Amino acid sequence: MKIYHEVRQYADNYKVWHSMYRNIGFSAHWHNEVELIYAHGGTIRIIVENIEYALNEGDLLICGSHSIHFSDYGSLNNQLEFILFDPDLIISDGSAWHKAIHLTAAQLREYGLADTVSGLFKNVPQELAERKPYYKNIVTSYISSAWYNMLRFFPTESDNINHEGIKKFENALAYIHTHFREPISLKDVSDSMNFTPTYFSYLFHKVIGISFVQYLQTLRLQEAASLMQKSGYKIIDAALDAGFSNMRNFNRIFCKYTGKTPSAFLKENQGEPLTIMLSYTTSDTLPVENDSYVIITENSSPTPKSPN
Repeated sequence: MKIYHEVRQYADNYKVWHSMYRNIGFSAHWHNEVELIYAHGGTIRIIVENIEYALNEGDLLICGSHSIHFSDYGSLNNQLEFILFDPDLIISDGSAWHKAIHLTAAQLREYGLADTVSGLFKNVPQELAERKPYYKNIVTSYISSAWYNMLRFFPTESDNINHEGIKKFENALAYIHTHFREPISLKDVSDSMNFTPTYFSYLFHKVIGISFVQYLQTLRLQEAASLMQKSGYKIIDAALDAGFSNMRNFNRIFCKYTGKTPSAFLKENQGEPLTIMLSYTTSDTLPVENDSYVIITENSSPTPKSPN
């Protein structure tokens, strides 16, 4: 499993992005921008910071800045529209929004926000596409107006997230991604955050949804699978270069997560990336086998917005 830090390139360096997708699922990632997800049809489960939200038609989900989020791939039957924006565009004091909020279609109507949200998702993509004079100012005003209307019902005073802790956790993930090929331990990473191993283990599972060991193993497995498929690369060399200490351990873990041997994987998946599937649970109990999941897909594609 990888958790990606998503960094986007923006036209005119204006940090607002929009797209619509059908039947989409997405792997674990985070970014600096706030993300608005509007469901036009179907259903999807999205997990944000280990809390599950079930979106149905007409629902809106707000994913805060730096929030780790991913979707369930159990049923890819949805039509979702996305707006991402840099919180610095509308939040003048330099703070960021780190919470997740799920507004159902019924709540949007109850709070008088249905027209505000539908107008936002109608006008912002039009302005971004046409890029007429002052379009940046107009888009910012649309986002700001909708944002502060929503904050009337969800004031920022209730945001008690430890922002310093979030930054530390991001640094810990960067450390793992840099050193996973080496013999690193839970203590090595927890020491880099000045946390005790026990607390870091709890925090890691709470935020990511799987244990540190599972995360490290899946990183190494995906690296080994990629190396194995390179011409002239032996399985044992791929295993050792990916961070496994010996072939016995590699074979055992590979079979545990994939249900097949490395040789069988090579035979059946020429040129295909390794996909690791586990089951997801929102339990706060200690991590157990098959406690979370990851799947990476490249089959989703943007769909043009239907004219109103």
